[in-house]
Amino acid sequence: MVTLDLSHFDEETEVGIIEAKSGLSRQEAQKLVRIVRALRESGVCEYEPTVRGPMMIGKTLKVLHGVVDARNETFRKLCLDILTSETSRVGSKTQASKVREVVNKLIDQYC
Repeated sequence: MVTLDLSHFDEETEVGIIEAKSGLSRQEAQKLVRIVRALRESGVCEYEPTVRGPMMIGKTLKVLHGVVDARNETFRKLCLDILTSETSRVGSKTQASKVREVVNKLIDQYC
């Protein structure tokens, strides 16, 4: 059996996917993708987040009429919940705490 090691999409492709699948504006999709890409590069994740996380965040925001903005508590909570659960399979509180800390900083940085 042959195994393929696939890497993540490039940033422009991820932005296009999030924009198309979630209905977010291009600017909002870019902010969300930058958060996720920086989280991947942070080294704190047990598993790197995929394009599915920001897609779920974006779709949920559209349903709730939310926006990608650091001051929007709904956006922040969605990012924390979805990205924390997507990046860990063990369920360690310590690991989740580290990821939440990084996600909060990235939201403030990119939004």
